[in-house]
Amino acid sequence: MPWGPVLGVAALGVVSGLTAAVVPAIQASRQSPVQVLSGRAAVDLPGRAGRPVLGAALVLLGLAANAFALHRGTLSVLVAAVPLVFGLVALVPWLVQVTGRLAGRLPLPLRLSVRDAARHRVRTSSATAAVMAATMGVVAVGIGFQSLYAQREAERPLAVPAGTTTITAGTLDEQKWAALREFARAELRGANLVSGLAATDAQGNSVTVSVAYQTVLADDPAQHRYYVPMPVGDARLLAFLQGGHDARAAAALAAGQVVVFDPSLVRDGTVELRASWDDGTTPARTLRVPAVVARAGSAAQGGALVPEPVLARAGLKAVERVLYADEVPADPSRLDTKVRATFGDRVFSVVQEGLDRSHLMVMLILLAAALVLVLGGTFAATGLAAADMRQDLDTLSAVGGPPLVRRLVVAAQAACVSGLGALVGLAGGTVSGIALTWPLTRSSGAELLDPGPTVIAIPWALLAWVVVGLPALAALVAGLCARTRPALARRMA
Repeated sequence: MPWGPVLGVAALGVVSGLTAAVVPAIQASRQSPVQVLSGRAAVDLPGRAGRPVLGAALVLLGLAANAFALHRGTLSVLVAAVPLVFGLVALVPWLVQVTGRLAGRLPLPLRLSVRDAARHRVRTSSATAAVMAATMGVVAVGIGFQSLYAQREAERPLAVPAGTTTITAGTLDEQKWAALREFARAELRGANLVSGLAATDAQGNSVTVSVAYQTVLADDPAQHRYYVPMPVGDARLLAFLQGGHDARAAAALAAGQVVVFDPSLVRDGTVELRASWDDGTTPARTLRVPAVVARAGSAAQGGALVPEPVLARAGLKAVERVLYADEVPADPSRLDTKVRATFGDRVFSVVQEGLDRSHLMVMLILLAAALVLVLGGTFAATGLAAADMRQDLDTLSAVGGPPLVRRLVVAAQAACVSGLGALVGLAGGTVSGIALTWPLTRSSGAELLDPGPTVIAIPWALLAWVVVGLPALAALVAGLCARTRPALARRMA
């Protein structure tokens, strides 16, 4: 058992629990016994709210630390977020006070709630800071993970449309190749089967033809280039890859030009190809050939189609040894096992899946965590606020205020706490999240002022749910659960 992390988490829990118990106890000890016994809630004394100067200084320190941590690593970015969090926490009481001053033109229920929150700055600030911290963590992790996912998807081009089954025959002879075609027709009934070409040298050795890619973050093209195998074929395979007939692309293919579906592959009207021998006995060859950009069958599809004349120019031969089918078998692994068992291990099948959607589960987990933390802190603060405002709410009902007004007042309390915390957390989380993208997706850079390029992808749906959806949900639930029956209490002078 890793005792270090376990004891660290346990110590953090003990300190957090003691802090959560001591702070309310200190606040309670400062209340007037006369006010408590008479049922009147204590109000925070007017004056300076929090420590805005200290908070601003810590925020600036956190921003500088984040800039310094860009090229250090993930742990450095997390450490740099600590002064930023403390700075925002120190600024929250001042923000609560400023919000109360701006409540004069709000409708009555909102005005009552916001001003009550400003009068009880300590109570409101504690809950707002908790919501802020939770929102900041969710936003930062969401931006970092979404950026990492975007980079990986950009570097994983789809050479064929999603949902395509490819069967590669290797060096089968003509008789076994014909048998493989019949086998594929039987296994993939009703599928559109299109033949592709495989490259070989004069001795019949298999050769893989690949196109040169560059990483999204490449500032040194020679260092960050990599190669991805591409289909070789004729106009029938082109129509299969495009999902229809394209006369311009078909004419270019017939003229010996490579048809490219990703414009970033083309440099000065040409594309770089590499021919590599599968047995590794012959050095790979690279060549640049004319290329034309055409539309792909799907938005996520990239790559290119290499015509047979290009192989001839490289001194290679082309034979039909690849099958493409627009159907996915019910059990892809069973098909691959059956293909290998029937025709040998050099014959295999591959199913091209679509974009990886596993990141959606991570986003849902983050949203669930935010739901628990934000709603928990908001409801705790709203419950205390409703108890403190009970006499005011009862008086409001006594002078003719309908039950809806009481619900709106409580709902506005929840919206004030969760909304302000979510907005402040969004600002801090965006800074930390963008800083987190450098150690997660950077490919180069080591200087303070040049941390290297990065990929920044914002999970807009997650941010909308956390910053807008959760405060709205908190307000709705708090309003529906609010007590609407007045219970007038005896007032004491």
